[in-house]
Amino acid sequence: RIAFESLSDTSREILLLRYVEGLGFLELAAHLGITAVAARQRAHRAREELIGACIESAAGAGIGACSAIRSRLGRYLRGRLSRRVRTEIAMHLSVCSRCKDCCDELMDLYGYLLSRPES
Repeated sequence: RIAFESLSDTSREILLLRYVEGLGFLELAAHLGITAVAARQRAHRAREELIGACIESAAGAGIGACSAIRSRLGRYLRGRLSRRVRTEIAMHLSVCSRCKDCCDELMDLYGYLLSRPES
């Protein structure tokens, strides 16, 4: 619930219409005033946003620098950050055993969706 509430209004609406109300892509497209292809893309992006929010919610809050790292772990593990930010996170994970353990646990939970990012 926390992850869902952290999504943008648009993503929440799309997820509710598609997966709760059961609208097909053509119906979703008509409701949003876009093409069916665009509706499919938006539904995919909304799911991806929810997965990232779930990961970041599961990571919990850290203290100090760990807070900034953990708030980005969802995007980090899904390869959705710039090279510079990925490098910063990788460096932090190499020296912070708590964040590294957290990252490893998230890989265990969500690993089938993720690939270990390159730094």
